[in-house]
Amino acid sequence: MCIDNLYLIRTKVVQDEPLEFKIMKSLEATFPKYKKSKVATIEIEDQELFIPFLTEDETKHLIKIFKSQGILIGFENISHHILMGEPLDSKLSKLFSIEEFDLLRQKYIAANLTVDIVLDKISSMGIDSLTDIDYKILNS
Repeated sequence: MCIDNLYLIRTKVVQDEPLEFKIMKSLEATFPKYKKSKVATIEIEDQELFIPFLTEDETKHLIKIFKSQGILIGFENISHHILMGEPLDSKLSKLFSIEEFDLLRQKYIAANLTVDIVLDKISSMGIDSLTDIDYKILNS
């Protein structure tokens, strides 16, 4: 599976059980076993944050399901932020402090980081911002 982009999806927290059941049924019908291990999610205050480690088409379908059920707040492409190693806001930091989601993030970086991105990182953030994976990419 090729994951080109990562999106942060924000939804309302669903507290209505019938609606929650309906959404879960839609997700399970589209994604076998909802691929729950490939969707990082955390509830913070009145929002639920999702970062699906899914293909572009699967992510668009996930967004469509949330929108059709009236719970979508918004979404944004965070690929560049993740690949550049830019500081994450506290909500995303909390999400990636969960080991299984941090491993997915690291796999995404390893599969998508390029020399050009590392050079952009040096240009914007300095040589001291480089990580082990950045050096590995530069030396390959």
